[in-house]
Amino acid sequence: MATRGALEEFYDDAAARLAAHLDAGRDVVVLCEATRCFYGSFMHLHKRLAQRYPVEVCGVTSVAGAAANSADRWSRPRRSSPCCPHAVPDALARRLADTDSAAILKLGRTFTGVRDALAAAGRWTRPGT
Repeated sequence: MATRGALEEFYDDAAARLAAHLDAGRDVVVLCEATRCFYGSFMHLHKRLAQRYPVEVCGVTSVAGAAANSADRWSRPRRSSPCCPHAVPDALARRLADTDSAAILKLGRTFTGVRDALAAAGRWTRPGT
């Protein structure tokens, strides 16, 4: 629970800093790795600011970007399955073994477990090989 409180304070502070710029008449752009409602941190700022300021959100999610760059695999959704790394590594390994393509999001602390799941599914290769 302490982590949640610290994050709430962080986003409260970040929103206040953005609001100060907006109140001063400046335009503000927030660059994110994801869209605001798809595993993106911006959603926390949006909920604090959208009632007081006009917000325009545009962008491409990482999953859509991956699909655009590998259209051959992603254009046939027969067995494509986005995956979430928060799954137990054994369950993730089973999903990875049973799909043609997958998007694994928000690695963070789960990187080692995801790497192990990829290896167990026969999908891990060392970079550069």
